Amino acid sequence: MIIARSMTKPLAQMTRAVEGLTQNAPMKVPTGASGEIGVLAKAFARMDADMRGKTAALNREIEERSRLFDNSSDLILTTDCEGKFLRVSPSCKTILGYDPEEMVGRNGIDFTYPDDLRAVQAEMRLARRGQQRRNFETRCVHKDGRVVTLAWSNVWSEPLQRHFFIGRDMSEAKMAQEALLDSERMARTIIDTALDAIIQVNECGEVLEWNPRAESILGWSRQEAMGRPITDLYLPKGYRPRYLTRNELLQQVGRVEGERFEIDVVRKDGRKMRAEISMTGVRRHGGNVYNLLLRDISAKMSA
Repeated sequence: MIIARSMTKPLAQMTRAVEGLTQNAPMKVPTGASGEIGVLAKAFARMDADMRGKTAALNREIEERSRLFDNSSDLILTTDCEGKFLRVSPSCKTILGYDPEEMVGRNGIDFTYPDDLRAVQAEMRLARRGQQRRNFETRCVHKDGRVVTLAWSNVWSEPLQRHFFIGRDMSEAKMAQEALLDSERMARTIIDTALDAIIQVNECGEVLEWNPRAESILGWSRQEAMGRPITDLYLPKGYRPRYLTRNELLQQVGRVEGERFEIDVVRKDGRKMRAEISMTGVRRHGGNVYNLLLRDISAKMSA
């Protein structure tokens, strides 16, 4: 009986260890047992350690993804194939004004700008066909009624039958873009309506800008002037402007700020005239550029 008990005790420990494994409880196996039971116990202990290590790694990954979902500044959505929201990140409160609970269970149609609805549906169909798209833009309706532009990426999971969306609020970027366009339009208006000739050249003296007033004063059309050396368009033969001859101006553009001088210039028809030129330099990534404001002072000189 004693011998039988000594042989069956390790087997009973193995049985309890297996039962504990199914309940995720700490496992104690008779690794010191002899014979086949000992070999089996050691193999089982290694398997248990490996499984617990993988489980811990998986739990860490789940926690990291959960933190990413909860703390993302982008809007993260999970929907079914019909567009019903299954999970919504907390960032929806900041971006669209809704709490996640207000959106879960509802369809994306309720939050999409009507004119963009077909585009969203088309993107979802493309994703289900395996054609993943990134950075397509659509408009959503904020809780307060204003329109919010978002840039989306969309991934479809066939096994889960789920759409995964990540949307970035582009409202500020759109406003900045509009402000830039307004600034460019204003600058273009100023250039086109200026009373002085506005000419821009690179450090090689090639024309980059030639406004309408430059056309009327010097006689060359914008099409004729663009890209040509400025020396061919208004300077007497043999004369080279200072921004092409003074090396320090090429190296330190700031010194050019406020340069003003008078010079005799030659129109396209060969007629000479006296002009006052003010010059400023701007350093750009592709090289220095020089802005020239040219004013006809012939009448002033003859008075």
